[in-house]
Amino acid sequence: YGTEFIIYTDHNPLTYLNNITLSSSRLTRWRLKLAEYNFKIIYKKGSINTNADALSRVDKQNTKTICREDLIENLLSINEKAKQDKIKYKDENITTAHEPIVLAIAKHTTKHDDIIKFVNKNFDGLTPPKRHNKRVGECIRKVNKDGRIIIYLIVRSSNDKPSLNTVDKCLKNLEKECKINRLNKLAFPKMFNSLGWNNISTKINEILIQSGIECEIYLNKEVKLESLNEVHDTDELVINDKLAKLQKEDDEIQELIKMVRNRKLNGYCLEDGILFKYRKNRTGKRFKQLVVPTVLRKDVLELCHDNFTGAHLGQKKTWIKLSNRFYWPNSYKETKNYVESCKICAKIKEPQANRAQLKPITNFEKPFDMIAVDILELSRSSSGNKYVVVFTDYLTKWVEAFAINDMKAETIAKIFINEIITRHSTPSKLLSDQGKNFLSNLVKSVCEYFKINKVQTTPYHPQCDGLVERFNKTLCKMLSAYANSNQTNWDLYLPLVLFAYRTAEQSSSGFSPFSLLYGREPRLGDLDNYNIGYEPSEFIKDLHTNWMLAKNRIDKQAEVNKKIYDSKYKQKPTTYNVGDEVRVKIPQTKIGLKKKLRNDLWSEPLKITKVISEQNIEVVDKNRKKVINVNNVKLKEAERICDLEKIRNQVTVTKSGRMSKPHKIRRFPDNKFPSNDSKCFAATGSNENLGKQDPRDKEAIMSKEKVEVDLEIINGLKLRS
Repeated sequence: YGTEFIIYTDHNPLTYLNNITLSSSRLTRWRLKLAEYNFKIIYKKGSINTNADALSRVDKQNTKTICREDLIENLLSINEKAKQDKIKYKDENITTAHEPIVLAIAKHTTKHDDIIKFVNKNFDGLTPPKRHNKRVGECIRKVNKDGRIIIYLIVRSSNDKPSLNTVDKCLKNLEKECKINRLNKLAFPKMFNSLGWNNISTKINEILIQSGIECEIYLNKEVKLESLNEVHDTDELVINDKLAKLQKEDDEIQELIKMVRNRKLNGYCLEDGILFKYRKNRTGKRFKQLVVPTVLRKDVLELCHDNFTGAHLGQKKTWIKLSNRFYWPNSYKETKNYVESCKICAKIKEPQANRAQLKPITNFEKPFDMIAVDILELSRSSSGNKYVVVFTDYLTKWVEAFAINDMKAETIAKIFINEIITRHSTPSKLLSDQGKNFLSNLVKSVCEYFKINKVQTTPYHPQCDGLVERFNKTLCKMLSAYANSNQTNWDLYLPLVLFAYRTAEQSSSGFSPFSLLYGREPRLGDLDNYNIGYEPSEFIKDLHTNWMLAKNRIDKQAEVNKKIYDSKYKQKPTTYNVGDEVRVKIPQTKIGLKKKLRNDLWSEPLKITKVISEQNIEVVDKNRKKVINVNNVKLKEAERICDLEKIRNQVTVTKSGRMSKPHKIRRFPDNKFPSNDSKCFAATGSNENLGKQDPRDKEAIMSKEKVEVDLEIINGLKLRS
């Protein structure tokens, strides 16, 4: 593997395979498959390339085979052409047409005399066209006494086969003929099958219909013009035949085809033996859906979701793309299950906005009973300081902040002992994030020595330490108002802005941190000259009462914040149980990569070993237990259901809360079968509306015969608006 080899070929264009821009999806797929090999392509004359030339002369079989991948690639193109087709199709014979009839003939009379015989037999007074002096691509117009018009297209000479170029010339000359004679409507038999009807219909749409000429195709159910229906082994015909064969091998589709051929089922049509279903879009415009056999449905789902044509879009966009082109019973449920179980989408997409309910931190009673700590990084000052270590008390909201030149564990521990414990006493609980300096053995030893309960937030969930995180933002705003343009003197103003914050009233407690800690109002220098009746506060008389009052106000404000937070998310929080498999969010991006293009935002499925609370769970990752906040996890995607019966019997719930019932078989008694004039439709998954008239359904008409009707077929009769 990996060894370079050389390919010799007498096909010179093949040497440019890796150097040109490819417009064909098939060539692109071939290039991608060959990209894993290391080779060179060298041109070699055919006269010299004798060893390979012998292999190319092996007798070919009469029937062409086509690979499954080519069939899947052409599904979209087949359906897209049918979708854009504005030609009107009629099952009647061409002899019933009142419009000018267009027929294709050869330049000489040796092979197409049967067309002239057909015209002489069905239309009187028309002389044979004089075509010996006409060129291939021109048209001849004949009119009898009754005004019947026949237009002959010279599509080839006697020995040649018709080509798309000659058909293109004929249609352009036909357009000129229609403008000269003011013809705005034409009738065609379904001809040029050897070139693929999709190609011919595309030409008619581009040349005639865009010029305002209405075209009708008569399928000639009873009268067949064999000379116009030559069959040649082109790739498109092989694909159409393969697709038609797969439809016939599908029991459900075979039943629909029988009903369409017996004219017992409207809303469907057969083109080149392929079954299509009619639908209407929101604007009322009619289009066709390809009825997909069972063996190709998974491939169609991959085409509309996994392939470049789908690009792993969401459930709604995938369903719209699929339903605009394809149809099969229960296709919506299968699409929904397929998208929800996509493992690639599970790794790169965020779940719907759904958060665990807010749980405020209120388990404190006295000042410095519980404090939070965090480190704020700023620019390097002239004195060498770059970081600020911040301590915040949960009850009084008192803040201590110290400028430091590094954030090592030794520095943090020293400040914690000398500035917090020795001045404000030992706290009962210390909250921090999961920084290495806070989780170091030194900090743990200090907490153990002073009997401090050291707790930390869950990974990548700083909201838990929201009190000090929010103050960091306020501190940056205050410092930015006084720092110089180079941001090198911010540490000089740090004590001053802290004093301003400590003496300001807090909205949550209703007191300033200074008054709650010292039991008196602060003296603010010149500001007190305007307060003539200033006296010391009476809070010192019963300081404990004021602590409780502040605590009650903080609790009430926390309840208000919880209601506001919880009201943002309408969906109920996901309930997790032990044994559930979840994916954990991975916020780190590898060096050199961009987060916007990451395809590993979520981990592989991990099993829950413990549910700690409504906010936190414990999972096992590589034999290590981790505590994760539930806002950073999502349930593993649903398993992909391959059994059609399971999908049919699956109960789905819409956003409005309405549930669909499993499908059942409905048998009509003779005396209760809908009349031939009544319309019949069925709500998805329910048969209680059978027999009622639906004004939207213009196509579905059922016969009086006693049949066993599968609800899926009835759903197929309904035209969705």
